[in-house]
Amino acid sequence: MARKQWLSVGELTHEGFTNKDAVACYTKDTSENVTKCSKAGTPPSATTGYAVGCEFTNTSTGEKYVNTGTATSCTFTSMAVVGMTASATELNYLDITTLGTGAASKAVVLDGSGNYTWPAAGILTHSGRVFCNTAPVDYTHSSLSVGVYGTPVVDTAVVDNIAFAVNMSTATNKTVADTSCMAAFIGVRNTAATVNNKLQGLLASTTVGYNCYDAYAVQGHIGIAAAGMSTTNANAHLTGLSGKATLTGAVGQGWVSGVLAIVEGAGAVTGLCHVIAAQVEATCTDSVVDAVLFLGADAIATTAIKCDGGEHLPAFLDMNAMGNSGFVTSGGTDCTASAATDPSYTIKVIVPGGAAGYIRVWAAA
Repeated sequence: MARKQWLSVGELTHEGFTNKDAVACYTKDTSENVTKCSKAGTPPSATTGYAVGCEFTNTSTGEKYVNTGTATSCTFTSMAVVGMTASATELNYLDITTLGTGAASKAVVLDGSGNYTWPAAGILTHSGRVFCNTAPVDYTHSSLSVGVYGTPVVDTAVVDNIAFAVNMSTATNKTVADTSCMAAFIGVRNTAATVNNKLQGLLASTTVGYNCYDAYAVQGHIGIAAAGMSTTNANAHLTGLSGKATLTGAVGQGWVSGVLAIVEGAGAVTGLCHVIAAQVEATCTDSVVDAVLFLGADAIATTAIKCDGGEHLPAFLDMNAMGNSGFVTSGGTDCTASAATDPSYTIKVIVPGGAAGYIRVWAAA
């Protein structure tokens, strides 16, 4: 064994010695276990004589280790971070320029207020669903600031005011038929009785206080490409706005409606006012529309059209006589065209250029 030279003050050794592992030892504890040592190369392993917490320096690389094992079976672990398995590259993911502002190949870290700005070209995906991206999926926020309700946002003369927009495209054919591809999904349900609550999956409110061009609470558009397309079956729908009520249980009371339209209030209207308005525009090809209003039933329905509150409906059906259309109304008047003396009729039909006809319904004796 090499010659020992000791000048000890407490546990400090002035000049070390080389032990059985060819390790230069500098300090020991009172149990003669080494507490500080070095060697050109990796530290010893599973050997005795090194105190728990003993520091070892690789003189070739400068890397430091600490004994996390025992004095009878040492295990030297790098002191970079005890228990850390991350590489330097991985640690650099935390080297962020600005807290709360995302950057490529950097970790997501919120700022002091808990806010985070997503990178402009970044993609957010959850369970295979893309939430935001610039190409092909475009998630945009208007450059105009979102104002507090009732407080106008900054406006310009030509740019649309859009508080929030989601634009999505897809070129992936799903493997399961009738699989949704949607830009946004909003759902709500109650998990217990909530007799005082309205459940609204989406509430859109538009308040018109001054003159404007158009105003819609909800507007749906569907565009068919000029190149044309076709659905996979005859019962599929291409619909600008859709409503559906699915009955899987009994409803005790109340109205169940696929679509509900209501006009209320005591205001006056100078122009037209309709609870439901359906219009075929002049730009549409003639006869491409089969019906302005289509009523269909695959199961028995009690009534096709039901009117309630007849005293408030002076005319049941009123058609503007144009072209080959007829004028149909209801009420009570002499049926002079048929020389009848009965002072009432149910439906009167006037064909342009022709005589009036009558359809009369009465109760059998």
